[in-house]
Amino acid sequence: MPFAHSPGDLRAMYAGHRGNRVARRYATFWSAVFATGVASGRWVSLEVRGRSSGRLLTFPLGCVMVDGERYLVSMLGEDCTGSRTSAPPGAA
Repeated sequence: MPFAHSPGDLRAMYAGHRGNRVARRYATFWSAVFATGVASGRWVSLEVRGRSSGRLLTFPLGCVMVDGERYLVSMLGEDCTGSRTSAPPGAA
């Protein structure tokens, strides 16, 4: 399987809560796939402006249902760059 990585490999890709080159390539690839709607309902792409750079950043997010409500979930947790960028001021 081409995308199979051990848990240690995955942790190493996001050392310091920032993706390395391989992680960024995967995020770019999956963001493009999710933006086409191929995996609609479970995965989405979120585009936000960078807090410091002002560049347009795209992040793949999971969509989960809890008690009939949909929530977007960062696969990297609340302390990753994408979550901090997209959070309202004072929330992250």
